[in-house]
Amino acid sequence: MNINSGGSAISGYLADQCFTGGTAPSPRGPVPAPFDTGRYGTSFSYAVPASNGPHRLQLGFSESGGYATGQRVFKILVNGVAWLSHFDVYAEVGANTPVIKTIDCEAVAGYITLTFTGVVGNAFVNSIQLDEGLSVDEQILNELRIQTPLIQRLTNALTPPVGA
Repeated sequence: MNINSGGSAISGYLADQCFTGGTAPSPRGPVPAPFDTGRYGTSFSYAVPASNGPHRLQLGFSESGGYATGQRVFKILVNGVAWLSHFDVYAEVGANTPVIKTIDCEAVAGYITLTFTGVVGNAFVNSIQLDEGLSVDEQILNELRIQTPLIQRLTNALTPPVGA
């Protein structure tokens, strides 16, 4: 499930939904969708429906040009557990530059809950992407299992025979 936080449905994203609290300002530029809309506030939350089990959560952020380092710092809880405790988008990437934060999490009782709380100023989010399935670590291990025989065949093909 992909949510365009604070915005309407766009290609690949549902309209903003599953939230409690916060405000959705007018779309802004010069960043592309879904980073041109968002939800912000001193405290707001999302309860995203998901089948029980592992999921990969990606949250998208792009700070507007009206802030500087330290002027908007916030924390994010995933299923009640602190994930990012002093997140400052501007300090990380500057203004109008999208950044995506990824975490592996578990859906419990059919939901993944996200809580955003301002530490300095308001918290915000531009997009929520939730993919069901293997954790990132499990995906990497599976890719290595698939690629290892190929790497071995290539190594054998490129290694000259002994005594050649």
